[in-house]
Amino acid sequence: MEQLLANKSEIDKIKPSLEAVKTDLIAMFGYPEMTVEDFYDNFIEVLDKLKEEETDLDYLLKTYQDSGLSDYMVCFMRLIVSAELQRNAEFYINFIGSKYPTIKSFLSEEVEPMYVESDHMHISGLSGCLDVKVVVQYMDRGKKVLEHKFQEGSPINVTVNLLYRPGHYDILYA
Repeated sequence: MEQLLANKSEIDKIKPSLEAVKTDLIAMFGYPEMTVEDFYDNFIEVLDKLKEEETDLDYLLKTYQDSGLSDYMVCFMRLIVSAELQRNAEFYINFIGSKYPTIKSFLSEEVEPMYVESDHMHISGLSGCLDVKVVVQYMDRGKKVLEHKFQEGSPINVTVNLLYRPGHYDILYA
């Protein structure tokens, strides 16, 4: 969100993907329309506010500190990941392990619930659906910093930089 605040013109490039997610969740995957639209509308409202000239980092800080707003945003991002993994279930089923017999069971335990840690598949799903570049940096067993890049050729001028530490991701600010 901070990068979108600095690159306001990129917001409109992401919106069609968000609309498609909303439509797919309701029409293809059977999620309740009223619930999906609530999360979607909240997310779009925040994006629209970011486009306003006077919107600054203080607005984002207040949004993040308001659990009603921030939880809705996180929930919609989880739904974005869910939609992307369901759209590409044949690909993602290969990465969920034997604990989950189906993508749906994985989603209901690992993706859609709040307060469950996100991992590589969440990043892949979110960046793939929104076509946003993500760079994950991590330390090799030695002292070398390695990178894993998602959506490297994206036309959207936003890059999310993350630092991976075993079991945890931190946002890196440039």
